[in-house]
Amino acid sequence: LQRIHNPEAAVPALLEALDPEKEPDADVRAAAAVALGQYAQPRVVQGLIGALADRQLRVNQAAKRSLKTLTGENFGLDIRRWLAWSQRTQDLFAKRRPYEYPVFHRDPTIVEMILPWLEGPKNETPAPPVGAPDEVATGSTGGVVEGG
Repeated sequence: LQRIHNPEAAVPALLEALDPEKEPDADVRAAAAVALGQYAQPRVVQGLIGALADRQLRVNQAAKRSLKTLTGENFGLDIRRWLAWSQRTQDLFAKRRPYEYPVFHRDPTIVEMILPWLEGPKNETPAPPVGAPDEVATGSTGGVVEGG
């Protein structure tokens, strides 16, 4: 869901996957937080702020990164500051940044450097999700907020 943009289908499922009561696997919750970084919706911001209270640091960090992508703000893991800012801000997405899905990357091993014909796994190139509108790829909203 990080590589396909589909607000109607993905957002409700991803928000549900953030809830530790419904999704016990912290890796799934963290991946959901990452994927939500492409959806400029107030309910997504609220869900990500809530995920900052998750007991698992990887979920907190993923939520923080997505909040930074969506809003351009960086209040770290401070839930109170995020809530206060979101309540007093007219356009939550005015400073939105481009969203690119996370990719696999690793440096070549010593053996691969010495023996160049021994190719390791290919590194992927980051890109916007398939079906994403220009606002997701460029980070601009033009005053438009996706979905609800």
